[in-house]
Amino acid sequence: MEKSTEYKSRKRGRPKKDLKKDQVLTIKCTLAERNVISEKAKAVDVSVSEYLREIGVDGKIVSRVKSFPPEILQLEYVIISCITNN
Repeated sequence: MEKSTEYKSRKRGRPKKDLKKDQVLTIKCTLAERNVISEKAKAVDVSVSEYLREIGVDGKIVSRVKSFPPEILQLEYVIISCITNN
């Protein structure tokens, strides 16, 4: 009586994903900002990572235009008018 020791190879474990998320992105924020982000993620029933990925890739952020304070702009105007009057 001879027993066969052939075993079929079965795939085990978690199935492979098409695109592996292996990059880590670290951000700094205040505790209040973190809480807001967490609450918004919870409101749409996704993880914080998924929420930030979605808002970063598909979201719309209004860009902020940095400008000088009015005092500096007024000073610039005075300097330019002095230069052009001489």
